[in-house]
Amino acid sequence: MKRDHYLYSNGRLKRKDNTIYFEAKGERAKPLPVEKIRNIHIFGEIDMNNKVLNYLNQYGICVHMYNYYGFYSGSFYPREVQLSGYSITKQSEHYLDEYKRLYLAVSFLQGGIHHMKRNLRRYKEKTEKQLSEIEQRRVPCRNTGRFRN
Repeated sequence: MKRDHYLYSNGRLKRKDNTIYFEAKGERAKPLPVEKIRNIHIFGEIDMNNKVLNYLNQYGICVHMYNYYGFYSGSFYPREVQLSGYSITKQSEHYLDEYKRLYLAVSFLQGGIHHMKRNLRRYKEKTEKQLSEIEQRRVPCRNTGRFRN
């Protein structure tokens, strides 16, 4: 199971013999198990080079960087693995077909309404008015186009 890895110390990330090492200042280099890492979160000042990023890319590992105060600064996202374009082609087909596009739109709306109602039901005494209003507005959504859900 892949996990997130957090680096709080200042130091250097380097690749050596197909292994990623984190070398904190004044300490020995520690190997990072790339097969078990999903994301690396960097909170310290870290030096790294292109070899490290290319190797992390091969394993699909994202690197997220934060500033001195812990605020998000930016990320390195690996290139998408799917090169065939199959998903994009299918998405385009659904966009061009009006029936499929409308079906997806109605499905998204129904999912949103379902989850709104689910959250409001937790506070039923306080939110009965809003629940009934959502239910009234849901009826026109059901009768949209050629769909009967």
